[in-house]
Amino acid sequence: MTHPKILSTTSMAVLVSVLFFTVQASSQEAPEPTDPPPLQIPLELAVGEERIQHEFFFFAPLTTDNEVSVFTLGRFAHDWDDPAQNQSLLSTQLIWNTTSWLGLATGANTSGTQVSPLLAVSLLAATSDGTAYVNLFPTLFYHPNTLPGMEQWSAELFAMAAWTPSFTETWGLFTQVMGGIGTPVSLDEHLYSYTQLRIGLDYARTWQFGFALDQELYGSGEELGYTDNIGLFVRRPIGL
Repeated sequence: MTHPKILSTTSMAVLVSVLFFTVQASSQEAPEPTDPPPLQIPLELAVGEERIQHEFFFFAPLTTDNEVSVFTLGRFAHDWDDPAQNQSLLSTQLIWNTTSWLGLATGANTSGTQVSPLLAVSLLAATSDGTAYVNLFPTLFYHPNTLPGMEQWSAELFAMAAWTPSFTETWGLFTQVMGGIGTPVSLDEHLYSYTQLRIGLDYARTWQFGFALDQELYGSGEELGYTDNIGLFVRRPIGL
């Protein structure tokens, strides 16, 4: 029997995929290349009943035509009760954007002491006014320090989507969903999945704050583990 929480995570992946093709269909032709805008790094602090979490991510063009860019995601979480549940993740990918919506990526994930090289495809859809985007990363990982008897390769579908329409010149809505599901390369087992939801307000494109929800699942069947963290978040984009 399919676990209902796994079903909800799978449904979220399907929903984000549908959003991708919807946004892609409504997006317009990309404008002529210009100098890249100043780099914006959103710094976020989320405080919940189970843990406190700091997170940042950014896309940075390395060429003026945005043919080559870099994506970095960092996440550091401290569990209020059990230090063994503390988390750290740093993921960096170099992306060659073959078109405005398709890119090939390589890089590595660092989680704790494990460094896992990766290969990925980047699928990006964004509206012409920049208020909505969906980014999918089908990814293949290699785990060189895997314990004997465990597979050294795994697959993941990572997704990010946001919708940030404005109400006035100062205030707007901020919504973002981020998540992923990991399996063996054979795709026959659930290894982990997670969903991160942020819903709140945007003030002058300089502060975002509101409701935060994180859900995580590990393992499968009778050994399935589940955690969630409900709280509040505040985010401040820092320009470089």
